[in-house]
Amino acid sequence: MKTTLLISFIATLTLLSGCGAPEKADIHDQPAPAYTTVDVSAMELEGLTAHLKTLKTEIERSTQTQAFGEMHYQEVALTATLNALSPLLPENSKTQTETLIAEIKPIAIKLHIAGHDQTATIAKKIGEKLSSQIDQLLGLLP
Repeated sequence: MKTTLLISFIATLTLLSGCGAPEKADIHDQPAPAYTTVDVSAMELEGLTAHLKTLKTEIERSTQTQAFGEMHYQEVALTATLNALSPLLPENSKTQTETLIAEIKPIAIKLHIAGHDQTATIAKKIGEKLSSQIDQLLGLLP
């Protein structure tokens, strides 16, 4: 009797070991969207502002639609855009703008991580926070 129960238990565990959530897709297998591969290093303030608006729109879309692969690339593009923007900031708002940029960067990294982890609820919250902060940043730019 004990042997039969033990065999049944092991058989059940063996069958269930294949159950569960499917493996998450490797986001690195997805190609980078064109808007994330823009070379921002030579852009002027106007072009960077327009690119920042595009990134904001795409971050909102990707976090709402669970486009996790894009979140990975969006963080990289957003960080590059913010880095290119810093030296071009107007003097009258430079301190406030640099402080805001410093707050945005770690949140962008959280977006990157949420893309890797493929956690929809966290990605959505991060997307909302980034969108709000990018709006604040855009409000400080000419």
